[in-house]
Amino acid sequence: MDADGSSKKGPPGRRTRKKLKFKPKVPPQKPRKSVPEKPNLEQSKPIDEELMKRLKEQGDTRRMLLFQLPKSLPLPRISAAVERNGKARDKEVKEGSNLKELPQGYLGKMVVYKSGKIKMKLGDVMFDVNPGEECRMAQHVAAINTKEKHCCLLGEIESRHVVVTPDVDSLLLNDNRG
Repeated sequence: MDADGSSKKGPPGRRTRKKLKFKPKVPPQKPRKSVPEKPNLEQSKPIDEELMKRLKEQGDTRRMLLFQLPKSLPLPRISAAVERNGKARDKEVKEGSNLKELPQGYLGKMVVYKSGKIKMKLGDVMFDVNPGEECRMAQHVAAINTKEKHCCLLGEIESRHVVVTPDVDSLLLNDNRG
């Protein structure tokens, strides 16, 4: 609904609201933080005690981890305006997005539960975060600027990778709600 009380025509299947005779006065509010649902403790896997011990010993030292993400993420694509015959139209927003299409910066949020289970929230979708296979060879992260032909070594990656997979239960739950 607009500030003047009128409503725009929405997608089919939704009711349109009538125009109000007065302008609603709503004080500005901070956006609500969504609290992810707690996982079922019976289904959570045991914590890798060796990994937890190593993390506690290392303390606040800065380390790099390699996150292995799915090739296609269930995030909404950014809509872009397209001009045809002098009229601007919005492209249809489709589900699914590649990492290359996402804007730089904030990607999501890590959620650590008391049970030790870790999830990642990207948009409205929860992902399971699990340890990957341990790699015994040295691996480094480098930033490469192909335009200026410049390479900078950022640091060494931990020997264990992190695998991020979609949480099927939360996807089905979100699908049933929508």
